[in-house]
Amino acid sequence: MGFAGSDKKIGYWGTFFLSLILSPLIGLIVALVSAPKTTGTKPSVGGHNKGWKHYYEAAQRYEFKEKYVEALDAYQDSLFYLRKISRKLSKKEQAIKEKKEAELKALIDNLKAKVEQKEDSGSET
Repeated sequence: MGFAGSDKKIGYWGTFFLSLILSPLIGLIVALVSAPKTTGTKPSVGGHNKGWKHYYEAAQRYEFKEKYVEALDAYQDSLFYLRKISRKLSKKEQAIKEKKEAELKALIDNLKAKVEQKEDSGSET
């Protein structure tokens, strides 16, 4: 019965103990109606335009927390999804996209330098 809840919020062990205490049938029913478990630390990408913004915001949070490797990864994901926008853009939208790409490239280069500096200072001790 535990496996029925392994991808739900109730989880494997919650389903298992509920089935053990009450009955397997009740445990199965509760597991089936339980909400799905949310996954991962990276935001899901509904659309490319929405996706790059989520990664950009995640990168800003990582950078604020001084988790530079994670921030670098998220900025690179943001740039990847920004470049994947394939719909027809107006001149103004295209200019904004190009400006944002340049900004992301600069942020990535800056973070690469920070990561290298942090690795160098860590290896000296």
